[in-house]
Parts: sequence; C-alpha cells; structure tokens
Amino acid sequence: MKCGWPSCHGCEACDTPPTIFEFENETLPAGWTNGAASLCGYDATHPTLAWTHMLEETPNAYTGPNGGPVNGSGAFWFCNVSAAPEVGEGDVFTLVYDGRECTERGLTIQYVDFFVHMFGANIGTLSLYDGECNEHWSKSGDHGPAWFETRVEVYSNAFFFEYTVANGWESDAALARIGIGCWHGPPSPPSLPPPQPA
Repeated sequence: MKCGWPSCHGCEACDTPPTIFEFENETLPAGWTNGAASLCGYDATHPTLAWTHMLEETPNAYTGPNGGPVNGSGAFWFCNVSAAPEVGEGDVFTLVYDGRECTERGLTIQYVDFFVHMFGANIGTLSLYDGECNEHWSKSGDHGPAWFETRVEVYSNAFFFEYTVANGWESDAALARIGIGCWHGPPSPPSLPPPQPA
C-alpha cells in the first residue's frame, strides 16, 4: 500500500493495509457511535437519528439497496425513511467514528473508503466531515440502484457521516464496508520559494 503523500519517510502506515469495518452484526465496533446528537452545533429543531443495520434488501423497492455491496451480499447501514412516517425533511442521520484505530498508534486518519447507495426519487444529501467539522465529500439526489465506492482523504483524528433527509419518502440512503487508512501526520504544505531580492 502506498501512502500517497508524497513519500513515506518510514511511517508505519505505508506497510499497513487499511482497516475494513464490515459491520457484520448490529453491535457497532469500538469507536463507532450511531445517531450521535448535536454534532458541530447543527440545528437542534431537527432530531438526530440512527441508521438501521441490514443484511438483506430494504423494505421498499423504490428506494434503498436490494442487497449488500459485494455481489448483493454483505451488511450495510441505511436511513430508514420510507418506513418511518415520523421522519421529515431536514432530519439528520449520523454515524461517527472516533479514530481510535489510528490515534491509539499515534497516527491520524489519512483517508476513508466506503460503499454508498443513493437510490430513490427523494434522496437527500450524504456528507463526510472530519473531526473538526470540515466537509470533505458530499453527494445529493438519485445515483441509481447500484452501489458505488469512493475514497476521501480527511487527515483528521475522527470523522462522521451525516445524511440530511429531503422532502419525500423515497429517501433511503445506505453505507457499507467502511475502511480507514492511517498516516503518521497531516500532509506538509509545499515549500515556499525563496524571497526575491529587493
């Protein structure tokens, strides 16, 4: 595994494969929190909701996955909007990771790999933030019935996903197979050119 910035300098992360969270059962691994409230000072008038753990297709054929991300198998977490009439526009689902897989080794999170499913006429906005509430990735709207995978660099000690519900019940977004790669520190800024003579 290559660290990708711009060379390793002997860091442990270069020879360490990413940690993959498969979420095979409903009990979250250590460091994860589902439905954490009031992150980064968001609007308290909308409830913060928990994702639902699934091992098979979601209840509605018009939104949500019809199976896991790897040939239709594998566990995933989804926002159960279609079967929850009490969930409304602007409500937020959160999934938080405190970064301990990296920080307990004196490292920081370099990147996050994850599978995403955003199928439905009323899909809202799914975003990834670092522990300092900086947004690093965001998608909105219907992206079709297939899972897709992405990698996002965060360089932070923690991160969280936030899904904001849109107006309508066909809004069951999902996440699966989240992986993290560790790094010995944040990337260094490029060197400044030498000052020009006056």
